[in-house]
Amino acid sequence: MNTIYLMLLLCVVSVNTFFMGSSSARRNYVKVRKQEQEINKLKNSNTKLEYYITLKNCIPGKFFNTEHYSCSVCPVNFYRTIDNTTCIHCPEGFFSKEGDNMCVKSPTNTSNIHTLCQEGKVVGNEKFATLGSCVRCIPEKKEYMPYMSNHDKCFECPTGSIVNAKANKCTQCSVGYYEQNNTCFECPMRTYSDSIGMSTCNICNNEKSFAYITTGAYNCDDSIFFSFGEIIKKNIIDIDDILKPIVEKTLQTTAMIINNRKVLFVNSPFIGAAILLGSFIINQ
Repeated sequence: MNTIYLMLLLCVVSVNTFFMGSSSARRNYVKVRKQEQEINKLKNSNTKLEYYITLKNCIPGKFFNTEHYSCSVCPVNFYRTIDNTTCIHCPEGFFSKEGDNMCVKSPTNTSNIHTLCQEGKVVGNEKFATLGSCVRCIPEKKEYMPYMSNHDKCFECPTGSIVNAKANKCTQCSVGYYEQNNTCFECPMRTYSDSIGMSTCNICNNEKSFAYITTGAYNCDDSIFFSFGEIIKKNIIDIDDILKPIVEKTLQTTAMIINNRKVLFVNSPFIGAAILLGSFIINQ
């Protein structure tokens, strides 16, 4: 009997302790929530107070400081106009002194520059903008900026050159290529470009040149294999029927190697035959 009574007593004590603990925790939680609500109310009240007093009583260049309950000047590189309730950071490329109501554009490369725009961007001309307002150069319009700066206009990449996707580099097209719509293309057959930075290809009507039958050519001169054919013609009579297929096949295969700048396997037996035959005749 005593054992049962003791067990019941322990159960009652445990239950009371549980509910008392829960009640205490609940009271603490409610108390914390009330404190948070009071803090938020105070913050909202201060914000409204700062908004009202700043606009009504603080002159441009100053803001209402709720810690000191007075108008304080905006710090260096910040500004406040009559329409703003707080001080705003000057945009990249602009600066201000204490208590200024607007920002001033910094001359290029001076100590007044507090923040520069990254490569591929410029600051623009909006003095009432905020920090982080750099304007991106547009590669499709061939605009670029190669270094950090406070320039208000992007550089323009000239014709014959292209701008990369980051708008921070302008590169001339290689020989054998021309530029169109910010892209370098190989010169088509019967044309060539003999210098970098070309926007058009030159016409080539020389049937003895690589440019006449290949793309990406960089000159319109006679090919070495046509010259080689002329040497053979001078030393052998009536060889035209043999020479013609040799020269044509040699020209086409070698042109792909030189003008397209690729390493290709040469599968033409005519090349070796032509070289051996020419070498034999010339040495006679």
